[in-house]
Amino acid sequence: MNDFETQALPQSRRPPVGGGGMRRRESLVAPSWLSAFAEDFDRYKHYRPGHAAWRIFLTEPALWALLQYRIASTIHRANLPTTLKRALLMVMVAWQKPIEIATGVSIAYKASIGQGLYISHGGNVFVHEAAVLGSYCSISTGMTIGITGRSGQRGVPVIGDRVRIEANAVVAGKIQVGDDAIIEANSLVVESVPPSATVMGTPAKIVNLEDSSDNISLRQIDSQGQDTSGSCSSTMSEQVEHGTAFGDEASRVKLNLKPLLNLEWRSVFKQDFDRYRENRAGQSSWIVFVTEQALWALLQYRIASAVYRSDLSSPIKRILLAVLTMWQKLIVILTGVTLPHSASIGPGVYIGHFGNIFVHKAAVVGSCCNISHGVTIGVGGWGITSGAPIIGDRVYIGVNAVVLGKTEIGNDAVIAANSLVVEDVPSFATVIGVPAKIVNRFGSRDYIAPHRRCNEERK
Repeated sequence: MNDFETQALPQSRRPPVGGGGMRRRESLVAPSWLSAFAEDFDRYKHYRPGHAAWRIFLTEPALWALLQYRIASTIHRANLPTTLKRALLMVMVAWQKPIEIATGVSIAYKASIGQGLYISHGGNVFVHEAAVLGSYCSISTGMTIGITGRSGQRGVPVIGDRVRIEANAVVAGKIQVGDDAIIEANSLVVESVPPSATVMGTPAKIVNLEDSSDNISLRQIDSQGQDTSGSCSSTMSEQVEHGTAFGDEASRVKLNLKPLLNLEWRSVFKQDFDRYRENRAGQSSWIVFVTEQALWALLQYRIASAVYRSDLSSPIKRILLAVLTMWQKLIVILTGVTLPHSASIGPGVYIGHFGNIFVHKAAVVGSCCNISHGVTIGVGGWGITSGAPIIGDRVYIGVNAVVLGKTEIGNDAVIAANSLVVEDVPSFATVIGVPAKIVNRFGSRDYIAPHRRCNEERK
């Protein structure tokens, strides 16, 4: 569960609770596109305190899409001569297309979106031209707000204020989503959602009736809405430093990052590259590198991560990281793969295909893991339960899977496609569903292509 909810808004800018999230709004778009965009921008500034405004704008591609939308939407609703409006909208549409290519965010200028929108990461975000979103909403990567239904029931959603929509969720049809609702990752919402409800699943069902400002962790709620949380005995830093155990001694996961962080980046990248070469036997190395966009992202990450963890003097490191960050943004645009330099990713990782892949800056991923396209490994929780996942070795993560919060994934586990993982997964377990449940304990051997080093580690 991502922590970008209303409670994180500055108190002076927090919108009033209520406001009739179940009725259609005709005054959502501010008279001035600049004031509406300023409210959007303030949401981003709040999550990046101390950063200069220009740096936030350059490194948050979703803001580029919001700026284009605010201007185009204002022109669409303005009382201008028809010929002039048509010409301006043609320019806006021509501007929108490169924005979509660069950010993966498609927001039709006819959509009605309230101020203070926060898009957590770009990539595969689509908002239908007839959709209505209230003020101070938060939407995530891979989210779709679209049209569906038959004959008289065909339509698009009307979404209230302060609604949070998580990664890869789909909200479709002539439905209404009330104020302060939460739509969890990988959920399919085709029925109306009351205010302050949390829904999840395919199709989505209500699992909680607390509003989004409380940011209740899904780790505390099972599929029947029962409290399944336990006390948290160690912090994320302690788990990373000392390793984490799952089950009995035979299925113990130990993540000692010190040897990993001391490895020279070229040798680590070579282990990544070897995974791709084994899958494309007989092809030259340069063809493999040029045609596997995920390798471009891995190369940038390995270099940036080495600089970030190096003993370079502060001014030099700061300059190098600034250059590497700009390189990363170009990589994100070209590949749709986001690997922050502060994340800890073991050697021999294989990213199958590219596009809409996000790894949180505090996440830990072990060696010889497979990450499919559409995967999100993100932060979640609140208070002592807040954190990012720790993923063991040789873990397979399927297409569009979402792993959130202070979760621990054991060695050789399998996370099936379109699953939402918000609880710990033991070693060798296969989990599937929204929320994910264990279905077997066969492990990942059949999912991860044979690799000498990976097989040696498995033994």
